[in-house]
Amino acid sequence: MNRETVNTRLARLEQQQRDMEKELARLRALALSAQGKVDHMGGYIKKMDRNISENEGRQKAMKVKYLIFDLVKLALPLIATQFLPDGAPSNEIVTSLLYILATVLGVDSVAKTINAIRSDSE
Repeated sequence: MNRETVNTRLARLEQQQRDMEKELARLRALALSAQGKVDHMGGYIKKMDRNISENEGRQKAMKVKYLIFDLVKLALPLIATQFLPDGAPSNEIVTSLLYILATVLGVDSVAKTINAIRSDSE
């Protein structure tokens, strides 16, 4: 092999090495970008899980509020008969107490409905 052939091969090998280094750098950048996207999606998924858990908690709390409201609504006429002199609760007292209970429990839709019923009856 002559010197020119060796130099040509050496130059070609050096160029191939530079090309491979560039490709390696590009692949590393791509891998970092992909890792960043995976991390971002992981954070997004964690946030969604947290939101789902919070929503489930709110739904359970609302179910409990409605259950308490329903139980008290059923018991309220019986309770009111104990405190009224004639023994029969008036609708005004019962609806007022239900409105107060719904407001305290934060059951806004029920409170608005009761308030509308009270307004219509007046």
